Amino acid sequence: MNFTEEQFKTFARSSANFHNCSNPSADLNYPSFIALWESDLERKKFPRLVKKFTRMVTNVGSSAAKYTAKVETPRNSRISVSPQVLAFGRKYEKRSYSLSIHYRGDPKFCVNYGSITWVEKNGNHTLGHLTAAVFASPFDSSVLLIVPRSDGRSDTKFLG
Repeated sequence: MNFTEEQFKTFARSSANFHNCSNPSADLNYPSFIALWESDLERKKFPRLVKKFTRMVTNVGSSAAKYTAKVETPRNSRISVSPQVLAFGRKYEKRSYSLSIHYRGDPKFCVNYGSITWVEKNGNHTLGHLTAAVFASPFDSSVLLIVPRSDGRSDTKFLG
């Protein structure tokens, strides 16, 4: 993806060192979600991971609106969203929600991903397309960065 350091700091919302991934953040880039997971390969232990995220969204529509969460869950996991419905009374009103990923590990070390999309009650609009990612890595401090694109697909890049 060839991001410059300034571009990286913009979407990471951090002044962290662009070239140092020794202490990766599990909450790196809004609006995406990254859950870091470690395993004990020698003992074939795959501990459960529970990671909670909180996000703030703004209604940029011209009036009141209600959006319902539509979740596609990554394999070997469960995702819960609270609240399930975001109700906005006016333009530029802000609401927050939390997303929890409950992940039990993947012995095949596959990249598992899902998504959350906020769909307007009348079906005319969606409020973003947020990608939830869980990466099962046999390597310490590996991070998979997933950046959503405007077409609803995502670009991926390994860091570290």
